[in-house]
Amino acid sequence: METLAISQLFDLRGKSAIVTGGSKGIGLGIVERLSEAGASVMIADVDTAAAEAEAARLRDARRTVASCPTDMRAPASIRAMAQRTVELFGRLDILVNNAGIFPMAPALDVSAELWDSVLEVNLRG
Repeated sequence: METLAISQLFDLRGKSAIVTGGSKGIGLGIVERLSEAGASVMIADVDTAAAEAEAARLRDARRTVASCPTDMRAPASIRAMAQRTVELFGRLDILVNNAGIFPMAPALDVSAELWDSVLEVNLRG
């Protein structure tokens, strides 16, 4: 059976996407695949340096990728992310709400403040 490249399976040219939590892990993999398929992609992440580094790497590969510092706990930051995407790419077609945090500790050892952050990012963001 023949293996096809993403760009042969999906044509997303002319579409734009936001991937929250897109600077690493699964989110970065999604950014890579969407941009490979031709989409213009905004990496929205609280880790500004990592998001811009990955966007620059993908731009070097001739993909249309930008980054936007985004705190999923802050509604104003989320609005700014959407506005910046439309300003840069002219539209917004795809949203991948991938951002999430999780404490690497036993539940009883997690502070109330950290639980609040988990809920704000994972449920509200």
